[in-house]
Amino acid sequence: MPFGDFPVVDRAYLKAGERFLTRSVHSYFFVKTLAKLRPGGVLAFITSRYTLDAPTAEPIRAYLHQQADLVAAIRLPAGTFPDTEVVTDLVLLRKRLTTEVPGDDTWLKTISQTYFYQRPQPANARYAPGPEEVRSDLNAYFVAHPEMVLGIQSATSGMYGAGYTVAPPDGGRESVIATLVERMRALPPGLLTPAPSSIANTPGLRPRLADDGDDLKESAPAILDPQLSPSQTVRVLALFAVRDAARAALRAQLDGATPQVIQESQRRLNAVYDQFVFRYGPLNAHANVAAMGINPDAFFLRALERWDTESQQRHKTGRPVTEASARQRLKMPLFHEIVVRQARPALSARSVRDAYLITLNECGGLNFGRMAALLGPGSSPDDVRDALAADGLIFEDPEAGWQTADAYLSGNVKRKLATAQRAMVAEPRFQHNVDALQLVIPADIAPGQIEVRLGTHWIPPADVNQFLAEVLDAEEPRWSRSGKRFVNYVARTAEWVLEMQPLIPAARNFGDWGTHRASALSIVLDLLNGRLPKVVDELDD
Repeated sequence: MPFGDFPVVDRAYLKAGERFLTRSVHSYFFVKTLAKLRPGGVLAFITSRYTLDAPTAEPIRAYLHQQADLVAAIRLPAGTFPDTEVVTDLVLLRKRLTTEVPGDDTWLKTISQTYFYQRPQPANARYAPGPEEVRSDLNAYFVAHPEMVLGIQSATSGMYGAGYTVAPPDGGRESVIATLVERMRALPPGLLTPAPSSIANTPGLRPRLADDGDDLKESAPAILDPQLSPSQTVRVLALFAVRDAARAALRAQLDGATPQVIQESQRRLNAVYDQFVFRYGPLNAHANVAAMGINPDAFFLRALERWDTESQQRHKTGRPVTEASARQRLKMPLFHEIVVRQARPALSARSVRDAYLITLNECGGLNFGRMAALLGPGSSPDDVRDALAADGLIFEDPEAGWQTADAYLSGNVKRKLATAQRAMVAEPRFQHNVDALQLVIPADIAPGQIEVRLGTHWIPPADVNQFLAEVLDAEEPRWSRSGKRFVNYVARTAEWVLEMQPLIPAARNFGDWGTHRASALSIVLDLLNGRLPKVVDELDD
């Protein structure tokens, strides 16, 4: 699920006492999904550990507990997912039936735990300090069920100092997966409550199209939206009859059916559509659009009509369309023309160039055997290759083999030129490559035209640290042995971080390059991370 400390706008939670539910996107996803979940259903989300561990998230947990019980929570080690070292939890909640009483609520609270972190010491350190005590809030569920933590709970050094983490077990990722499967199999049986037959077998609004690969099928029985009136239910069923007829017409064309089959599918589409608009008005009328709701087929249905400015003005009331000519004007070409055709492989080509283009379209790359087959008897793959090379459509890369001209004459062409020149010494046939590459080599950019900004990710951190030393007179503390490594770039998070607080003269830091309200170092850190430097004033109410 998405994670971020930014709010979400939802009119359903604008009431007093509920606005805190939308202050962070991850909390909002829990709340909104639980609201959509049927009683007896189970919600499973992967979220950061702070959903369960943060004391400030207790109101969110209490709100969730009003409707659901915690089935289980499984804590995964840091680094389980790529590009993040955040400790994550698999949280399973079951929404209670109206007749059930709330279950255990110990998971709402957190308990402070103590861990110890031993900072690594340089080899030339004069003394080694003792382990550092780290206190962290841990959800009471994990305190009571440590077996649900699939790793080693410990402390580590992070961006904001030492903090809690879960290190992978000795077996690594394989051990985590095996234990996770074991814990999931140990969940209580019968978690999911079967839907009542009155709900499960009732056709109605917003059924998803049955998905069988790329095949298009008619919809299966769906769940009835409880907000539908009886008249809306009938309207929706008619809408999906139009949808199914339109998809059948498209499928007949995509399958390359005979003209008789295509005409029959279009005849049925016209009949179903005419029947619908004669009774309910255009598909794009307000009442019909409202009945479609957020169903993914809504846009497909609305695209069946030519709903331009003239049509909108003529049918703005949404009344039934009784005139046959008016209905005909609304119909898109699918009702009476072939709009898609089945892709058919080419059987022949008139020239080597045509065979080359056809093969690129079919295969996405060079296939000299296919080109020779398109050209017919008397053509061999070697002949085709030589003809294409003579026309300059392909080149033989000394390192990567045969490539199209577009691919070979682009990218790092200077490196390719140097490679071709070395190959030409041993094999003169690569002179053709050298001549072609020399024509596409771009002119060198003059040093005065090169502009480098702070924060550019390819600038080595050593250069940024040297910049701080030369411009701000930054120096490392006497106790440091980092070699003036003040800042560093973390590729995984694409962020520049301050690794050591440098000593900067006040005149430089707050006078020449900064102000008394924003130091030069803070401005540099903002610019490195693409942030606009800000000065915030706190005013008493």
